[in-house]
Amino acid sequence: RERSFAPKVFIISAGRPDYLKDEPEGFSESTVMRELFKKRIPDHPELLQFATNKNTRDDVFQTLATIKERGLKSVAFINTEISFLRMQEFYQDILTTNPEFASIAVHFVMSEDLLRRRYAKHPGRIAEFEAIQEALHESDAWRNSVEMEEGGIRAIREGKYRGRGNY
Repeated sequence: RERSFAPKVFIISAGRPDYLKDEPEGFSESTVMRELFKKRIPDHPELLQFATNKNTRDDVFQTLATIKERGLKSVAFINTEISFLRMQEFYQDILTTNPEFASIAVHFVMSEDLLRRRYAKHPGRIAEFEAIQEALHESDAWRNSVEMEEGGIRAIREGKYRGRGNY
């Protein structure tokens, strides 16, 4: 809407990773996200939910396939900073075996940047958000995640990616 056009479809592609295997059939990470989206944005575009994806590669591939199948020309992937580069790497890798997706204009957006834009006119909120980001970036958990993500990117490039931590 910032650019004076609304998306035709909104795809929620957080899938059903292994840690949800004991949850009821049909439940996924995207189930919660979809309901929250519907509640907060009543005039939403068409919502698609990818509930069976196991990882980010599945998310990227299925999204591109859906965009192509529907004859749409562009897509924006929104992801967190920590896995942003890995998502882009998956996209490049997918293009090597699926050149038909190259005609789709792809944009990558960090969710943190969306929040920065949202809070830009609210000095107290943006200061609080940036303080949280700074503390996060200084944490051991962040450093460990960065190492995992870098390992994942190397594994994708080497054709050895087998899921989080399995490379």
